[in-house]
Amino acid sequence: MSDLDQKSKIRRVPALRFPEFSGSWEEARLGDFLVPTLREVPKPNVPYLALGIRSHFKGTFQKPDSDPDKIAMDTLYSVAEGDLIVNITFAWEGAVAIAKKEDEGGLVSHRFPTYTFDDTVAIRDFFRFVFPRERMKYDLTNVSPGGAGRNRVLNKKDFLKLKTFVPSIPEQQKIAGALGAVDEKIEGLSKKKVSLERYKKGVMQKLFSSFSSPPARGGVPSLRGEGVGALSCLRFRDENGNSYPDWEEKKLGEIGVFLSGQGFSDAEQGGRDGIPFYKVSDMNLPGNEVTLNSANNYVTQEQIQRKKFKVIKKPSIIFAKVGAAIFLERKRLAVNFIIDNNMMSFTPNQDLTFMKYIFDITRISRYAQVGALPSYNASDLAIIKVGIPQIKEQQKIADFLTSLDEKISAIGNELCRAKAFKKGLLQQMFV
Repeated sequence: MSDLDQKSKIRRVPALRFPEFSGSWEEARLGDFLVPTLREVPKPNVPYLALGIRSHFKGTFQKPDSDPDKIAMDTLYSVAEGDLIVNITFAWEGAVAIAKKEDEGGLVSHRFPTYTFDDTVAIRDFFRFVFPRERMKYDLTNVSPGGAGRNRVLNKKDFLKLKTFVPSIPEQQKIAGALGAVDEKIEGLSKKKVSLERYKKGVMQKLFSSFSSPPARGGVPSLRGEGVGALSCLRFRDENGNSYPDWEEKKLGEIGVFLSGQGFSDAEQGGRDGIPFYKVSDMNLPGNEVTLNSANNYVTQEQIQRKKFKVIKKPSIIFAKVGAAIFLERKRLAVNFIIDNNMMSFTPNQDLTFMKYIFDITRISRYAQVGALPSYNASDLAIIKVGIPQIKEQQKIADFLTSLDEKISAIGNELCRAKAFKKGLLQQMFV
């Protein structure tokens, strides 16, 4: 066997394989196992189920009760479960999907050709994982000539000439089963995470019910309920089972101090010693997702004294002053820190974590000054009214919501690991 043949054979064997299988995968054209299948039907005269395809191999979506009067064509085509559907206009962007059970009987236009699989050569469950691969997207782009956007139309004849490598049917089934199990794990974790997030959102709406409504015309949220005793419809009790005192209505400026950041020239920043100087970009550093722990730049005490800058010395809520609000806590007191002029801090005299949730529910982005880039003014934020319970109830609320956040984070981490595991399998189990 020549070196060229040997290299070709190596390329047709996946790096990761089930031990019961051996031999090289065979090269095949899509036309060897995809059979064009058109089920022509007259355009309905009543609302009908239309199907569309999301780009980037994200599957089908349904458009129930579609209006037939808005369709110029007199003929549509019926889809069956397991059909491969291609949007010829956006195939280059990955608008290719396999119909689900609930898509059965849905209708598409002539711009969505459908194909069935010859399952003696290839099974659809295996190709659910073949089509989303980067190689297939690259090939779909090559057989979709033309300009950008709607001018790039798939050549259906060239589509069926595209080549891929396929193993035996038993190996296809084994791979599809393994990856399908990983997908079920990912789907289960995703649903669990969404469920917990919805539960937390519902709890927060009940805890802070009077302050979840949009701001009144004057920029201050209007209270719902009768008096301060109605500031929350979900309450915690003390260790003796007694109710805590009623919440009080206070302005943010009464329970904390807003401070805008300061600017240092690039020449005055640097080093790894001194006082941390946080920028908006530091919020995306690893380890800074919840608490600001590390900065890219530091300044000296001499610089701070010379410029008479204010140092933040207590745990504070830090957020971007320009653009969307990003909230991050800093709980460590070991070192002081300063922030740049695109950031703002709020240092409360209440429980810090509780105030973080107050900020979350208040959504201060609604109070941004309108402009090319929305920004915040400390005086505008200081007059926002919020409900404040006694400190012990604050701590109970904060502990409860923090426990939910920790569960959500744990599931999110597990979900990331499952997705990374699947990505690794996809890279190694195919050729």
